[in-house]
Amino acid sequence: MNPAAGFLLNIAVPNTHPASRIIGVVTLPDKMREGLEARQRGLASQSRPMRQTIDTAQVKVEYTIRGQMMEEQMSVVLTCLESHLPAYPLMHRPARTVRHCMTHGTYFKRAAKGHLDHLLANAIKPAQIDHEWDAAISRKMQAALADYKEKSDKQFADIQEHFKQQTAAMLTREQVQQLVPPPIALSSVAPCPDLAVHPKARATDLAITTKESSRKTVHLSQELPSRMNAFSFGQ
Repeated sequence: MNPAAGFLLNIAVPNTHPASRIIGVVTLPDKMREGLEARQRGLASQSRPMRQTIDTAQVKVEYTIRGQMMEEQMSVVLTCLESHLPAYPLMHRPARTVRHCMTHGTYFKRAAKGHLDHLLANAIKPAQIDHEWDAAISRKMQAALADYKEKSDKQFADIQEHFKQQTAAMLTREQVQQLVPPPIALSSVAPCPDLAVHPKARATDLAITTKESSRKTVHLSQELPSRMNAFSFGQ
């Protein structure tokens, strides 16, 4: 008995259908057997510290579900890693072979008793990919991705330009504020008619008016002592 068949008969079937009756081990179809042998030869040709094996098996069982007799075919694929341990006389341990096995799922098909063979003979073939349709879908996905990337890049560039303009405007306002001198408080300065400048006056006119005002100030300062003396003499 191979490892896969032993797994089905001793572990899978008793735990899945405890009250079932095992009809027997099913002979593998030629195509499945040839694929299994090719896979086994490929694993055997590999040089590894541990030997890897693969096996598959199928069994048929029958059981009752709600009073109706059912037939089921259960299949499994089993892989094992096999290592050989040498003997250790000092520890009184003989040489031995250790196998670590794992399954890749247990598959089953069932039908009412007498209809299982018909179900297996007319099994639905696995889905096949239409390569032309697959290529068309791939082109649509790539076009949609390119369009999304283009729009995303444009949106990001617009956001960057917006904040660039905002930053430039803020810097311009700060520079203008630094160049403008602080305002002069005119409430504490007495108006001087001589310094009144016409909006259309030239710079030379303004200088002449300022010079004449200075002369009047000097002339007034020279007259003040004599006026003060005259005032005192009258007293």
